[in-house]
Amino acid sequence: MAGNLNKSIKNSITIEKVAFEILIEAYTIALSKKEYDLDWTEEQFSQYLVSIMEKSSIRVRHQLCIRQERKLHDNTYLPVGINNPKNLPRIDISIASWAFKLNIEQEFFFEAKNLCEKNWIKKSGARVSSKYYLDRYISTGIENFRIGRYYNGAIVGYILQGNTYMILKELNNRLFTDNSTVRSIKKINYINNFQNIYHSKHRVRSSTLEIKHMFLKF
Repeated sequence: MAGNLNKSIKNSITIEKVAFEILIEAYTIALSKKEYDLDWTEEQFSQYLVSIMEKSSIRVRHQLCIRQERKLHDNTYLPVGINNPKNLPRIDISIASWAFKLNIEQEFFFEAKNLCEKNWIKKSGARVSSKYYLDRYISTGIENFRIGRYYNGAIVGYILQGNTYMILKELNNRLFTDNSTVRSIKKINYINNFQNIYHSKHRVRSSTLEIKHMFLKF
């Protein structure tokens, strides 16, 4: 069943909350259709979920523009130096709309990472390293948000093998040794009827950054 926004926040709907809602709906549909392949890369999973979101009534209702592999450029600067399109980071899913604030486009992002509990072998014969996935979730997921390379978004973990609890335990074991971690990944009550949303907190200079995480088990 797709998640629904908590009653307490229905009067303050934001692009972030709607982004979570439409992605959860797409995931629920994907599970029921069973057209995906566990051999897929995270880009393939993201593209598949985006194709489902594009058909959603939620997209129409909130006038959402949904894109994949969005380059994070700053339109207030010329396309040179760190703003050169060749050097810009890409983030997996972008969900934007003009409907939430008058005359202002708001945008929320999801960075996607494949995850697994144990090493396994794809049908193609390719070997998958759980350690590589876990380390990468932190080094190119959490850390990219912490240093500001990514912003205004959350991380979604596509779990292709194993147990979500054990994967979280391994991620938190790594975060415990990181001096920038203020709070490891903990469950939060954010969307009704969907339990796999979490958050963590990280030190950024003199302030603290909260990052939300969503884990989708395929």
